[in-house]
Amino acid sequence: MSTKTLRLADKYDVTIYKRKGLKSVRLSVSPLTGVRLSMPYWVSYKYGENFLYRQLDFIKIHYPNRRYIVDHQQIGKFHKIRFIQSDHLSTVKSKIINNEIIINLPLDCDLTEDKVQSIAKKYSIRALRDEAEIYLPKKLNNLSQTLNLPYKTVTIRQLKTRWGSCDSNKNISLNLFLMTLPDNLIDYVLIHELSHTKILKHNSSFWSFVEQILPDYKHLKKEIKNFQPVLD
Repeated sequence: MSTKTLRLADKYDVTIYKRKGLKSVRLSVSPLTGVRLSMPYWVSYKYGENFLYRQLDFIKIHYPNRRYIVDHQQIGKFHKIRFIQSDHLSTVKSKIINNEIIINLPLDCDLTEDKVQSIAKKYSIRALRDEAEIYLPKKLNNLSQTLNLPYKTVTIRQLKTRWGSCDSNKNISLNLFLMTLPDNLIDYVLIHELSHTKILKHNSSFWSFVEQILPDYKHLKKEIKNFQPVLD
């Protein structure tokens, strides 16, 4: 199975799935899973995107105001979340064991309830932070040495709108939600911030410098706009 995510009309998050054995295109819109388009493996992503725009009115009407964290959802690069219901529980209990975020809840408790989703989000962010604090500094350091772009410090934070930043003292901050991005986009953000150790402003010289390292940076810059630093 092959997948691609995109933001439709700058508002609607969509996941496109290519599945072997499918004979037709299928569109679903759900509060739990959001917008999903399943297609035969041989159908192009471009056709799928055009199909979505033709169904835009339908998506606008049925698009959920809120996305939920669901059972077996991938969290970051290394974690999955499990919702386990039991008749022996009276309250929601949570823990992280190895690469699993486990949310135990009573049988009569719905996983879409605010209290359950709030706990799931809290522990998912904790897992993302654990991943980011191990994965990102190591990756940044390797790129720094390869590109000969030294920095002073790196800090992992939960940022609302930015994937990263670099100040005039070469201190770099990275968003823990980078762990939700494809590897090529993580590299793009890290190289972007390392490039600021040479040129702080987003001027033509800066982008020329980035292009020397990443000749396809314009494509990556456009692609990253399909993602947001949120859990979905």
